[in-house]
Amino acid sequence: MRQTMTTTETTGACQHVFNARERGIVDHAAAARAEGATLFTPEMTGRPDEIYRWGPLLAAIEETGWQLEQWSVTAAGPLMPVAFPVFRAGAEIHRH
Repeated sequence: MRQTMTTTETTGACQHVFNARERGIVDHAAAARAEGATLFTPEMTGRPDEIYRWGPLLAAIEETGWQLEQWSVTAAGPLMPVAFPVFRAGAEIHRH
C-alpha cells in the first residue's frame, strides 16, 4: 500500500490538500524566490484524472511571488501529461 503525506494549503478563498510532491514544488518556489531567482520552471506530472490539482498548485506558486508567464504541456507516455509552467518573479507580495 502506497502512503501519501499531505498538507493543507489555503489559496485565496479556497483550501486545498497538497501531496508531498506538490508541497515540495511550492516550497522550492518559495525558496527560489527568497534567493532572488528571476525564473522558476517546475515540472508538473500526473494522470489525466489528477490535472484538476494543477490549478490550486499554480495559485499557490503565484502566492509565493511568482507570475505565470507561459505554459507548455506534452505527454511523457500514454495517459501521462507533463506540464512545464514558466514563472517570472512578480512584484513583492505584502501580507497583513
